[in-house]
Amino acid sequence: MLVSREIKAYSAAAAAELQRSPALWDAMTEKLETPGSPPPRLSDWNRVADRMAPNLLLWMLAGGIAAGVMLYLSPIDGPNQVLTSIGAVLLAPVVLCVAWFTGVSGFAVSCETFRRGANPAPLHYIVPILLAAIVGLGLLGGGYWWLLSFALAVQGYRKGTQRAWWNAVACVAYVFREGIASITVASTDEEALTKAMDAINKEIGRG
Repeated sequence: MLVSREIKAYSAAAAAELQRSPALWDAMTEKLETPGSPPPRLSDWNRVADRMAPNLLLWMLAGGIAAGVMLYLSPIDGPNQVLTSIGAVLLAPVVLCVAWFTGVSGFAVSCETFRRGANPAPLHYIVPILLAAIVGLGLLGGGYWWLLSFALAVQGYRKGTQRAWWNAVACVAYVFREGIASITVASTDEEALTKAMDAINKEIGRG
């Protein structure tokens, strides 16, 4: 499955980053493990997800900048040129945003753990909105704007999927660290994170 292959490659890169920089863990959680300290709360794990996962607002800003560059490289001609150009620049981040939430919904299809906690929008509702946004941007700009529209949609989908994966990993890591039915699954935060990554990857691999 495409989502499974994409996420496995992404998770492998994330795990390698943590192994290359052990101090990164302390920087992410803003705490040092000390003997007898309580395990991280769910909010701590969510903060890990926030720091490691893509940020929607930053990527929407990047989409707007990309549209501005495209407007310089491929100006929009025709009547109401100014209004059309403004509309295209404003629509570009919308395409990325809708694609982002499409990626979240797509990930939920293959991951029941995430689906139960997140309750994302059904794909049959959000996909038509995404297609309309892609076509709208392509029609407004024409020419190379079609390429930009599809590129924003693909990138938004990928980043939304990655964000959903981190949210799922954070929730499972919290459960593993707390223990299940008084059984300790992971004795350290790092072990909980690693086991959570493996558990989510196996789940989406079966989906």
